[in-house]
Amino acid sequence: MGNVQHTGFRASVPAARIMDLVITESADEVLVYDKHRHEIHHLNQTSAVIWRLCDGRRSVSSLAHEANMDMQAVQFALTKLDEANLLESPLGAGLRVSSPSRRAFLKKAAIAGAAVPVIASISAPNAAANSSCTQGAGSDCTSTGCCRGSLVCATANAAGVRLCVGASV
Repeated sequence: MGNVQHTGFRASVPAARIMDLVITESADEVLVYDKHRHEIHHLNQTSAVIWRLCDGRRSVSSLAHEANMDMQAVQFALTKLDEANLLESPLGAGLRVSSPSRRAFLKKAAIAGAAVPVIASISAPNAAANSSCTQGAGSDCTSTGCCRGSLVCATANAAGVRLCVGASV
């Protein structure tokens, strides 16, 4: 019975996953490289705010209050973060936004002109070590071959900026 309560508690106070991730932050966006899954996640400003606030102590209502967002937007962001495997524990079913609710939320947000939490995810191949390359994590790049070690060159944001992401071996 204790584990069920603990699981429910953890699900209601989400914590951002930080282990085995390489995180590159700008003022309003976050680029996350998952070293084990070889996936790159681009969090827009809205989803980045929620992810940064997920400390395992704040409730979903506290997240909404501190981010100055409505509960549905926070739940939408948490659902997207959970799907991207960027939370420590799986999100409880009561906090996830279902597909019909997602459509309704997106329609409402579009009408209101509200910011929508977006996470764009792509798979990134594990690049072979390249000792002749000098580009480190977070450096501008033009192709996968220009990044050092196991870093890969990936589009970092909607503006098309390309950065070396990943972990050096």
